[in-house]
Amino acid sequence: TVSWDQTQINAGNETAASFSFTGAEIGTTYEYTISSTGGVTTLTARGVIASANETIGPFTLSTLDDGILTLSVTLTDDASNEGTAAEATIRKDEVAPTGFTVSIDQSIINAGNDDQLAFTFAGAEVPDATYDYSVSSSGGGAAVTGSGTLATATQNVTAIDVSTLGDGTLTLSVTVTDSLGDESTAQTSSVSKDVIAPAAYTVSFDPSAVNIGNQNSISFQLNSAEADGSFSYSITSDGGGTPVGSSGTTTAANQSVTGINTSGLGDGQLTLALTFTDSAGNAGAIANATINKDVVLPAGYTVSWDQASATASNENALSFTFTSAEVGTDYDYTITSDGGAGTITASGTIVTATDQITPIDVSALPDGNLTLSVTLTDAVANTGAAATAAIHKDTAAPAGFGVSVD
Repeated sequence: TVSWDQTQINAGNETAASFSFTGAEIGTTYEYTISSTGGVTTLTARGVIASANETIGPFTLSTLDDGILTLSVTLTDDASNEGTAAEATIRKDEVAPTGFTVSIDQSIINAGNDDQLAFTFAGAEVPDATYDYSVSSSGGGAAVTGSGTLATATQNVTAIDVSTLGDGTLTLSVTVTDSLGDESTAQTSSVSKDVIAPAAYTVSFDPSAVNIGNQNSISFQLNSAEADGSFSYSITSDGGGTPVGSSGTTTAANQSVTGINTSGLGDGQLTLALTFTDSAGNAGAIANATINKDVVLPAGYTVSWDQASATASNENALSFTFTSAEVGTDYDYTITSDGGAGTITASGTIVTATDQITPIDVSALPDGNLTLSVTLTDAVANTGAAATAAIHKDTAAPAGFGVSVD
């Protein structure tokens, strides 16, 4: 009998084929013919058997077309008796797989998916073909390799851990080997890897405080961010209320976020918590900023003149007194006269709830009814309603009278 020494013939072994006898008669002459179902060309050769289990080869089969190769061998003794032909077949396929592509499934590799890289075949050869892949990085690190068997033409290969590769451009290289051992040309796909989370960015509120006047439209500044990233934020209050939150994208490293309505948050300390995510999808640490919110207006205070009237003798030393003023607030007052034009203004800070404001010079105002109007403004710029008080001013000495001795 005869048998091929190879399991199949491919591009890697077609120039080194061989077959072996079993039980051949020593000294006889062998003659063999090899033909292919894929073409008309045949190979022939002859020789003398030196051992019963002699191996014939290596010889080349490169001139035969792909297909089923049939080896037919006869032995002829010294008396010219020719035995029945012994045969053996083998498949020849030296055409490597072609026409397939591979593509990495992720648009970018970041800290969140660097242990889950996946790629997909298109047009792969099945069945019984195998694949080998390697992933390397322009940023260094030992290439990540793997292999498997193709079950479908569009097979998906998942969960490839590339965390050991440096940031940069990752290149996937894949070859397919058919069942005869013919290996394809490598197909490639690439993706960027960036696992460095953003850092050093900060946030700060633009107003110094939130008050009744600006609570519907406050703003904050995002500083030292990346120009092509995104952010999300929330604002909460230790005084309760519904948190305020939103998201956006950055077009510059320093960007202002405006028009934030905090009216639904209770008075107290507001805390801004912002997370910035770079273009690769890496999220940085939370950046915080705080601001005080107080929308309660100063209230309950009154003012009263300390003098019954303003006269020529006291017009440059009038005074008024608060009742129930909020300590630490700023006061602003104006005094006008219905006797003519002119306004007297001044401001200061409340030290006690019953502060007396003195001296006040109203000599520049014409005689008439003087109206004092006073407002209090707290530390976050909330201004209370005006408290008023009136006093009559008359500085004209009596005139036009006469006297006579009776």
